[in-house]
Amino acid sequence: MLASLLTILMSAMLFGDGELERSPVPAKDIAKISGDVADYFEALAADQRSVQTNLLKAIVEDMGKAIKKARVEESTLTYLEDWEILLESAKPELKGLKSLYGKGLKEYVFTDPVNQDWDPVMCFISIPKTYTKMKEEFPPAVLVLLPDLTGQLSADELMGSISQFEVAYTALLDTHIVLIPVGRQEGEGRKAKTIPHQGSWLTDENLYTLFTGMRVLLEQLRFDRSQLVLDGWGNAGEDALRVASISPAWFAGVVNRDGPTGDETLLLENLEHVPVLYVQGSEGPGIGDLPQRSGETVGVKLITGAGTFLEPSTEALDEVNAWIESRERPLSPSKIHYKLGDIRFQSVNWVKAMSINKR
Repeated sequence: MLASLLTILMSAMLFGDGELERSPVPAKDIAKISGDVADYFEALAADQRSVQTNLLKAIVEDMGKAIKKARVEESTLTYLEDWEILLESAKPELKGLKSLYGKGLKEYVFTDPVNQDWDPVMCFISIPKTYTKMKEEFPPAVLVLLPDLTGQLSADELMGSISQFEVAYTALLDTHIVLIPVGRQEGEGRKAKTIPHQGSWLTDENLYTLFTGMRVLLEQLRFDRSQLVLDGWGNAGEDALRVASISPAWFAGVVNRDGPTGDETLLLENLEHVPVLYVQGSEGPGIGDLPQRSGETVGVKLITGAGTFLEPSTEALDEVNAWIESRERPLSPSKIHYKLGDIRFQSVNWVKAMSINKR
């Protein structure tokens, strides 16, 4: 049953016209069903198959009743935006995150709820104060890649420099979720120690930090999937381009703040629906031939006079934030073009996942 539902949803998303269709059912009525969705994922993790079957049946029936109540005759699967609201509404409000609403960038540790032996990942995260009031219009999000500052800043100095990022995103903190994965956490309690990432974000270890940190969004916070921007600072700018090129379905835009722009091995063709912003500073390598290499498939915008990493100009920050605010990608593109550029992944995103997080 679940496989059939996913097949229909995926088919509709692949061949839609860019916008997910929404029924007249109020969001509050859809949210009433979200408890069963949350219970379903708990049963999925525990492999309680009869419970899963009963919950799926109840979810489909309740969505059907909500559609009929709104006097709509089409199938519930016509209205994919309803299901989007349902899945986001089902995410729990965790005590550890609720205490951070409206507090700016604060430390938060994500621990896998099922695989307790997996390393936790420490992030800095800012959640808008109005988060609890956003019942249908979920907040956009920015996923930030820190530069590798090995040899420049100690771990303690890196933590202190986070205040620079809070200044950089001041204009977005009231409306956007800002998530900054930092590194794996070793030890427990007062002995816990965060090991900041080193080197490229494209190593196996650092990709673990990145995508495990991203699970805070995917599993624990309601956010608008059409408005997630990837923002790479300094030498993480090229990494941001490469991460977006191997996972283009996630991002509405990618920012490279004064970093390298890669070479011919960077598959810019995969960023056909992912605009690129290059922020030209006073110390970086510059934009180079990125616009020529991207051709007509990728929109590249340049912002100059950005200053340095630790002392960015106010004017440039305002321009960057305005660009981030305007990003939105189609959740139902009319076509998908993708080239495989990293043999570690064996296939395109979810098509052949040997070990998958079911949430």
